[in-house]
Amino acid sequence: MVPTTPKIEWILTVALLARVYCAPGISAGQQPNVQQIFRQLQSEETSRNAEIRLLKLATDDPGARHFLALQLPAMIATDPRGTQEYYEKHLALSATWCNAVDLAAELKIAEAAPALAKWVALSSQPSLSFGSGEIFHHPAAVALIKIGDQSVPALKSVLYQVDKEQRWNAADVLMEINSAKSKAVLRKYASQGHDRQLARYIQRSFENHRRLNS
Repeated sequence: MVPTTPKIEWILTVALLARVYCAPGISAGQQPNVQQIFRQLQSEETSRNAEIRLLKLATDDPGARHFLALQLPAMIATDPRGTQEYYEKHLALSATWCNAVDLAAELKIAEAAPALAKWVALSSQPSLSFGSGEIFHHPAAVALIKIGDQSVPALKSVLYQVDKEQRWNAADVLMEINSAKSKAVLRKYASQGHDRQLARYIQRSFENHRRLNS
C-alpha cells in the first residue's frame, strides 16, 4: 500500500466529494440549489418550472429527494382552497399546492401520504363528486394511488374518520391501489367497519370484481 500524506488525503477527499455531488462536466458552483428551487415551487409565477427542475434533481440526487420528503408534507397539508367562498367561486385549487402534490406523486414520497390523505375527497372541480368516476379531478387521490402500498396506512386511518365523504373516497382509492395490503384493509372494514353502508359497498365491489375475473 502506498503511504499518503495528510495533504494527499485531503486532495483525495475533495476529489471524491466532487465525484459524488457533481455531474460530469458540471462544476459544483453550477449545481442547482434544492432549497432555492423549493422556494420557487411556492411561488405562483415560478412553481411549474420549479416542479420540473425538482423532479429531475430529486430523481438523480438522493439528498434532494430526502429534502423534499421532509418539506413537501407541510406544504401539502396547507389548505389549497384559500377560503371556501373563493374555492366555490373560482373552482380552482392553488397551483403551487397542485404542483407539490404532483411532485410527491411522481417521486412516490411516502412521507407525504398522511397530508395527501387529508385531502383525498378534494376535487379540482367542486361540481364533480368522486363517485361520478372523475377520479382524475382529485389530485390527492391520484397521488395516493401512484404512491401505492405506502399510502395504505394513511388511507386506513381515514376509513375510520367521522366524515362520510372522506371515508368513501379513501375506500375507492384503496380499491384503485388494488394490492394485497389494500384489499386486506378493505376486507377488514367490510366485516367490522361501523359504516355498514360503506361496508356493503366494499363487499359488492369485491363480488363484482370476482365475477368479472371468473
